[in-house]
Amino acid sequence: MTKRTSLPLSFDPATGTIDASNLPNFDPRRVVAILAPSAADRPVIYDIVTPGCGFKSTSGSTMVVEYDTSGISAQDDIVIVWDDEITGTFAVANPASVLSGRVTVALTAQALPAAALTNGVVIKSHPDNAGTIYVGHAGLTSATGYPLDPGESVPYGVANLSAIYCLGQNTTDVLLYTGN
Repeated sequence: MTKRTSLPLSFDPATGTIDASNLPNFDPRRVVAILAPSAADRPVIYDIVTPGCGFKSTSGSTMVVEYDTSGISAQDDIVIVWDDEITGTFAVANPASVLSGRVTVALTAQALPAAALTNGVVIKSHPDNAGTIYVGHAGLTSATGYPLDPGESVPYGVANLSAIYCLGQNTTDVLLYTGN
């Protein structure tokens, strides 16, 4: 079963070190994602698929992430999502409702529609898109946004969908989202 925690963890943003020794049965090899929901530029600081967002090292329950965490406060919540069993099955008990939708992107940054979220959202560039879509925070540009080529996706641990902005290279490209 996948577990998610925002229990007080020891976090040193200067070195990217997270100590999760207070979590029973925790094993860094089973981490799926680490989120810093209050980070304005990119709340996902570790995930299992994105280059540059892995671990530099692990020792016991201590992890050092590759992502530059120097812009995150040591007092910010850090959320770790991990599989606590060796079943290979990921399941999360979540709210009964699921939010999903799509927006046609503009050439300038626009906020996604306002919608409260409990567990965050996954944003995906439609596979049939002709160009790259950029996602990020208010003031987003193609130089500062996280690029999503057609078919690519990224999770965000935000409390409201409207915290995420998008822009595209084409006004016909579509950004998909789902979360709860």
